[in-house]
Amino acid sequence: MRIRRSHVVLAVSLLAISLLPSSSAFLVPANDVAGFPRFYTDHIQNRKNSAAQSSMLDSVGHARSSSSTSLNAVIDLHLASAVANQYNYCLAHYPLPTQCVTSSILSGIGDVVAQFGQFQQRKSSKADDSLLLPSSTTATFSLDTDRLARFMLKGFGGGVIWSVWFGTNELWTNQLMQYPISSSNDGGGATMTEWLSSLGGGTGAAIAGKTMTSILLEQFVGAPIIYTFWDIPVPTLLNPTSDNRSIPQQVQTKLPALLIDNAKIWSFANVLVYNAPLEYRVLISSLFDIIWQSIVSAHVMTTTRPVISTPDAGLDKILLPEATTVTSERLPETGKVAV
Repeated sequence: MRIRRSHVVLAVSLLAISLLPSSSAFLVPANDVAGFPRFYTDHIQNRKNSAAQSSMLDSVGHARSSSSTSLNAVIDLHLASAVANQYNYCLAHYPLPTQCVTSSILSGIGDVVAQFGQFQQRKSSKADDSLLLPSSTTATFSLDTDRLARFMLKGFGGGVIWSVWFGTNELWTNQLMQYPISSSNDGGGATMTEWLSSLGGGTGAAIAGKTMTSILLEQFVGAPIIYTFWDIPVPTLLNPTSDNRSIPQQVQTKLPALLIDNAKIWSFANVLVYNAPLEYRVLISSLFDIIWQSIVSAHVMTTTRPVISTPDAGLDKILLPEATTVTSERLPETGKVAV
């Protein structure tokens, strides 16, 4: 794998951003840093308290477990609880680095799933079979580690971007929901939350209205910006064989289709994402992204001359002819963290 100077600069920059105290303060402010309200701090403090209580209850629960419970089940439950508590601890004390590493790992898993799915499609495709040597019937899966590294690096940066976006989205949504939409004699007025609750749906209507507002903000504000300046150009910048001058044309041709796919696919997933605690949204969206990448072929990454390992013909690897191009495209996140 050829390492460009841009690879090193991008990796170091993202790591520095994630570790800067100001970055963590921006997402988890002690005193409303950068205009963020106290709700994020309250979220984190509640998580700390919940983690401590969960640890105490877990110890008591294990001490009182019935003799009929199998030892393996107890060990598995304790291990799962310990992992969850440790993850909650990291989220509470190191929120941004934790979300970045989570995003990077899950992006790597998603790319491995996507690569294997693309290999199976090529292997079963009659069109591809006609281009391969007869020995290709014994072809085995070969992981593209260069592509995997690029996706994990991109996922790490995506963790920074989407963490900031989720916090910004929550702030804007809360402000919109508290905006007065009707006037009254005393100078006040009903807020959006109060108005939705008065329609008969109560709290459920207010929650639904807030969720819809968050999704619309992502679709029409967050997604266009992130796709234009991150999801589309970054894979090209990280690919040593790509022409960086083609980025404006890529944005122009791919952005509309990506926004349409984002609305069709991620609107449903975002119902769960935007109803989850703020600090878990990067994790949940990354899990959904694995499913997305395993089903859909993307609009961004194109792989040429795929390598197929074969034990026959005296060659360890057989390349498709130079003129052959196999397109393997994947829809980006929200991809939230994919290419």
